[in-house]
Amino acid sequence: MQIAQARRVLARMDAGAAAAPNAYSLTILLSGCGSHGTLEAAHGFWRRLQAAGGAPDVVALNAWL
Repeated sequence: MQIAQARRVLARMDAGAAAAPNAYSLTILLSGCGSHGTLEAAHGFWRRLQAAGGAPDVVALNAWL
């Protein structure tokens, strides 16, 4: 349920209804997906982090692991 809510917030961010997603918000989503076992979604956020600003930082790397 929380993952679904987080995805809705991200969709609003993407649509411009809130601040644009950044490394911090994407890392939170990455961590949440990993914690809930939705590894495909986590991988998608990892790729998005890379596309948004190059190499993800150590916090994102720990979230991915």
